[in-house]
Amino acid sequence: MDLLPIASNTDIATRAPQMAVLLPLGSFEATRPVRSIVLNTVGLCSALALANEPDRASTVGGSVIHHGQRLTSRRLRDRIRNLSRDIPRDARHSGLADLRHTAIRVFSAA
Repeated sequence: MDLLPIASNTDIATRAPQMAVLLPLGSFEATRPVRSIVLNTVGLCSALALANEPDRASTVGGSVIHHGQRLTSRRLRDRIRNLSRDIPRDARHSGLADLRHTAIRVFSAA
């Protein structure tokens, strides 16, 4: 994969979140266990939310919620619930606000 040249430290701070978001996109393989794929997708969702990509974060988050409800892994449920830490309480994007609320409600500690 070719990386864009970075001109200054300011560029690094600006581009790092977007690059962190793009790198996981190519890492999913159909042969990997579903739990691992969903865990990686939780990380992608978190990175998108932190990189100020609310549309993409809410789309990926919807997939995470959908698949997470079918799995019983405590670690996975904790990671999904903890997505709420990366989404501000006062999120102005309705999809992110809904995702935050759903992650807390559906995956609350049992």
